[in-house]
Amino acid sequence: MDGTAGHPSQHAPARAVSLSGWGRRGAHATRLASPESPEAAAALLAGHVAGGEGPAIARGAGRAYGDSAVAPGGLTLSTARLAAIQPPDPETGLIEAGAGARIADIATAALAAGRFPVVLPGTGHATLGGCIAADVHGKNHHRDGGFCDHLARLDLLGSDGAVRRVAPGDPLFAATAGGMGLTGLILSAAFATRPVETGWIVAGSRPLGDLGEAMAAMAEDPGPYAVAWIDARARGARLGRGVLETGRHAARADLAPGADPRSPARRARLSVPLTPPAGLVGRPAVALLNALWRAKGRRAAAAGPRPVPWRAFFHPLDALGGWPRLYGPRGFVQIQCVLPEGTAEAGLARLLEAAADPAAPVPVALAVLKRMGRAGAGTLSFPRAGWTLALDLPGARGAAAEAHLDRLERLAADHGGRFYLAKDARLGRDRFAATEPRAAGFRDAATRDRAFASAQSMRLGL
Repeated sequence: MDGTAGHPSQHAPARAVSLSGWGRRGAHATRLASPESPEAAAALLAGHVAGGEGPAIARGAGRAYGDSAVAPGGLTLSTARLAAIQPPDPETGLIEAGAGARIADIATAALAAGRFPVVLPGTGHATLGGCIAADVHGKNHHRDGGFCDHLARLDLLGSDGAVRRVAPGDPLFAATAGGMGLTGLILSAAFATRPVETGWIVAGSRPLGDLGEAMAAMAEDPGPYAVAWIDARARGARLGRGVLETGRHAARADLAPGADPRSPARRARLSVPLTPPAGLVGRPAVALLNALWRAKGRRAAAAGPRPVPWRAFFHPLDALGGWPRLYGPRGFVQIQCVLPEGTAEAGLARLLEAAADPAAPVPVALAVLKRMGRAGAGTLSFPRAGWTLALDLPGARGAAAEAHLDRLERLAADHGGRFYLAKDARLGRDRFAATEPRAAGFRDAATRDRAFASAQSMRLGL
């Protein structure tokens, strides 16, 4: 099972592999190719379509949690070699890169010119193409919206061999932003950056006693960046307790003398070398993790705001390579939903009550709450005004575990929730249709390129 993009040799433009998503839940047989140029991608795609050899789909770094970046029985096109990055335009601030460029590398290139991407997702390994296909959001959605709100243009290769330059206002742009790769192969794009003085973030922490306090703290706009870690084991009066983490871009005056303003030192990167046969994320480990995180939050709050490297603030899990291996051979599942303002408080409470149920067959290892500010730029964009909760659970199998996951999805759906396709690995077609009224129009639109399909789009009826 291969969770990465891969690099086929020049003598084998496509090779048979078995691919899964980052959550390692299930794998699909596909042929994987890594074209070295847009022209090579067009030739590969044309030959595949002419041969009637099944669907095609793009794949970046393989960080989508589920099955959205693999074409079962078809052609999976890695963008790993389409990764050139241009310096930001000094007049417009736009930075242009190939679809396979990783967002952390783009941010590093922008910082060299005193600029920074407006929106960063939770991992620096996400590629530019993936950020567009999922219309990713960051810790600043309450202020700045999602990634595609700051996208100026993109170049899209269709199954007819034509490359189209697409910009906001074009129906094809709206379909591609958040369209999960179903409108064509994104080749490159240009998007906005903002001026910054340094590559550091002034980070703050605040303990949260319960869900009401968490929502109130985030509703009062605590700063440019804000995210709450929630203790998913807490029940009763402590339901929703956690730690609010906030941040703003540091000025030079915020840094200690001698600190490098542009390139904070990289942290030592550890890696999980193997997959333990039974997994290490059980109830004792989850209890310990929650206790440690609460203690860390209290210490950070007592110490006050402090500058931290941008990678540590935006991408903390990237410091541990291969962390899904900790969940064992069955991987993990994330359920992420966004609830509208009117039903969010009740829905979040019900979801956290179910997550903390001691009779639940699997524990929630990680729960993260963010406030969202507005609807996304795309036809199928995940964001909307409201609150998004992400729950990570070990990928246990069996009727009881699946019933528990169904229960969590049902609670989200009952409170008007929408599910994040970049994290989805198991949503059923009926529930997707019931919670996503935009799907039918997207499926039938002329902007939907019929040659492109993924295991996820087949599962969901897209």
